[in-house]
Amino acid sequence: MEQKFSRIENPSVSVIIPVLNEESILERLLLSLISIQQASPNFEVIVVDGGSSDRSVEIASDLGAILVRSPVPSRSIQCNLGASFANGSIFFFLHADCLPRKEFISNIMNAVQNGSLTGCFRIKYDEPQHWWLKINAYYKALNWGFLRFGDQGLFLKKQIYFRTGGYSDEWKVMEDAEYVRRLRKKYSFSVLPDFLIVSSRKFQKHGLLKLQFVYFICTLLFAFGFGPTRIERAYQFLLGR
Repeated sequence: MEQKFSRIENPSVSVIIPVLNEESILERLLLSLISIQQASPNFEVIVVDGGSSDRSVEIASDLGAILVRSPVPSRSIQCNLGASFANGSIFFFLHADCLPRKEFISNIMNAVQNGSLTGCFRIKYDEPQHWWLKINAYYKALNWGFLRFGDQGLFLKKQIYFRTGGYSDEWKVMEDAEYVRRLRKKYSFSVLPDFLIVSSRKFQKHGLLKLQFVYFICTLLFAFGFGPTRIERAYQFLLGR
């Protein structure tokens, strides 16, 4: 069977993936989604590129994903742009370094049908299975308002997305947490028992303790009401950019 996405006329779910120079992991994700789509042809995949200089665009195009090009590299803007091209009644925003399991579409649809209008997944990290990453994954499974992060994915009904205005273009860091905070004020939110497999590459690149410290500071600033510019500056400074 050809390793390429099928065009779905009336998809139930639109999977929206913002990318920027993700050639090292994008093909793995898209091939996995192609395999899932062949068994459950009820979703489309939209890849929104933020100006990659590697083979990300070529990979997405060759594998038949719906390709959208963003004028700027901003995950929040890319997600919103992808949503404007989406045809599904449910949107699922997914990071390129996260692998959903084969049941993820049915799990999302069942959750929505049972009243969970917005929500996310739990996570498990790939190798190495460091004890702190296991604690981190457990921590993210707790259904607390300000503890939602993009590596858990985000699903919601199409009308809720447009009713709430989608992601805020002002947020470059903590954009998912900011959006979920707004969503939770009006709608039920669920953390599904299923999980995404999340790459530990960022921890390997920056060091586990350093990156966890950066996330902790950004989360703390967010919880105390600091705005997007201050948090982005802190994030860039702490990572040494």
